[in-house]
Amino acid sequence: MAQSPDEKTYVEIPFIEQLKGMGWDHIEGDIDVPYLTERESFRDVLLTGRLRDAIKKINLDDGGKPWLDDDRVNEVVSRLERITAPKLLEANKEAFDLIVQGIEVAGDPDKHDGREKNVAVIDFDHPERNDFLAINQFRVDVPGGKTFIEPDIVLFVNGIPLVVVECKSPKISHPMEEGINQLLRYSNQRPEVEEDEGCERLFYYNQFLVSTFRQEARAATVGADYEHYMEWKDTSPVPMSEVANYLGKENLNSQEILVAGMLRTVRDIRISNLGHRWTSCGHNGAINFNWRSVMAPVWVFDYILVHEMVHMIEREFLAPGGSCHPRLRRTRSLAE
Repeated sequence: MAQSPDEKTYVEIPFIEQLKGMGWDHIEGDIDVPYLTERESFRDVLLTGRLRDAIKKINLDDGGKPWLDDDRVNEVVSRLERITAPKLLEANKEAFDLIVQGIEVAGDPDKHDGREKNVAVIDFDHPERNDFLAINQFRVDVPGGKTFIEPDIVLFVNGIPLVVVECKSPKISHPMEEGINQLLRYSNQRPEVEEDEGCERLFYYNQFLVSTFRQEARAATVGADYEHYMEWKDTSPVPMSEVANYLGKENLNSQEILVAGMLRTVRDIRISNLGHRWTSCGHNGAINFNWRSVMAPVWVFDYILVHEMVHMIEREFLAPGGSCHPRLRRTRSLAE
């Protein structure tokens, strides 16, 4: 659907810019050339190149080295592509289980004694290892190829489309309902329409659907009706005052709260020279370590990490983050 300038400049671009400030990468969509959005065909919904690279990167052996060969990686990608459930809700559950539980492949004979190994497609334990990408105006051809859908923003983690966002101009009548209606159309969920009008495959992997006109943004999941879309109310773990300050605003609108609270991730762990400080954590989800901390005992490093993770939840906590650490007193003396 053609966008109005107001919709793009007032809603879509601020949404993307806020994501970029939190560490998401961005590719400008193209409705004519599929390879500009890293696909061979507009029928594809997975970014298989990114997916393959991520699978190799996040699945490491006991020595911290990638162990998967191309054949095993292709087996994982093929299983993720081959969702067999006949209905959307069932397909969404099947894909969810694969994403959360991983996929079994034959282990390396030398490393795993012939046992099967579970391969993760998203690293939930080390989120900074994952790949985060936003693509706007993401064309997907409807089965049959006679038309296509074009969601305003699709968010990928490791090449898997987990979030679909529909932006609407606040100047139109009932913008929230219009955005939700379009999401339902794209996913073939409008009960009053019998024929297929969207592409369900894009929504097999979906975790959130978002409708926004900036002053109001609501989210739901596949299968939800209009009344189930709800606003996100908090920017935790970063306080709303800090998010507002970062964005140069006195007060946050609904869209900014949703982006900051729902779509934040620990994107990076960085090693640098922080002078007298051991660590710091930033608005964009990065945790920065002083290079000197690498030489500290493991239990000191553990205290430092817990301290910064607590800061991610409560920026001005009074008790030290490692107050439960069994060697707290000695650890603090070394860290300070």
